[in-house]
Amino acid sequence: MFNDLWYLLAVPFIAFPLVFGQTLYKSIVFIVLALILVKQIIASCSRASWLAALGAIFFLIYRFTPVKNIQRKIFPNKQWLRYGLALGLLVLFVFFTKHLYDMKKDSADGRLLIGRISLEMVKENPVFGSGIGGFRAGYLNHQADYFRVHPDSTARMLADDAETPFNELLKILVEQGIIGLLLFFCLLYYLFKKEIPDNARKYERITILQSVILFILMFGLFSYPFDKLPFIVLFVFSLAILSQDRNPAFTLPLRKMSCFRIFLLLAFCFVSLKMAVTAYHYARLCRTWN
Repeated sequence: MFNDLWYLLAVPFIAFPLVFGQTLYKSIVFIVLALILVKQIIASCSRASWLAALGAIFFLIYRFTPVKNIQRKIFPNKQWLRYGLALGLLVLFVFFTKHLYDMKKDSADGRLLIGRISLEMVKENPVFGSGIGGFRAGYLNHQADYFRVHPDSTARMLADDAETPFNELLKILVEQGIIGLLLFFCLLYYLFKKEIPDNARKYERITILQSVILFILMFGLFSYPFDKLPFIVLFVFSLAILSQDRNPAFTLPLRKMSCFRIFLLLAFCFVSLKMAVTAYHYARLCRTWN
């Protein structure tokens, strides 16, 4: 599935010119590309990609459309009409969500089961997690414990050897604990906090990159994009460019802190050596096992 879906991350880039406006020639090109991508999204039957694409496009519309002016023109002094529209959108969202659930009910129930077992895994190491690869190593044991406690569970037919919890935030919580999840949320806050850009072009670039990151994050709530190289490359690429346009959260005057620089260098050498030794022992164990 991912071989066909990774390039759908271009959806926000395609949707932006349609919302913000371009020349006629460019608009035609963008419309054709957008229709091709929309067709591929629908044909993929990936519910996560549908939700992620909609979320990214609505984010762009919210950022580039003067919503308050539209509200004043369409709903002048008609509060009941606004509430009615909000209620209608809420009902539409509920029915849409129910339809997505019914499309692949067993798949959704299986992922809910994985989520429940993953939360049980968090209880073992809630602060620092079980380490990278900890989910894959411990899931089957926790699944066996779950069905030992719930022998009459109807979810037994859905049990399987899961390599991922189908939720990147949950995976971070399992493997990196509360500390890792809080650090990840701090990063997202830094990337999405509101800042007044210097010019309109910078604002456009920041918004587009934020929509790409939002797409990956929403997709990651129901799938495993961080296990696939194209998603990782695009996420890091967007993260690096977006960080360049943000004001620094804090600065370290390393030029005036020679002792601290020496400490960082020694710490880096120690960690690198430790990782190299661990990788060497792991390779020896693999050769012995084979």
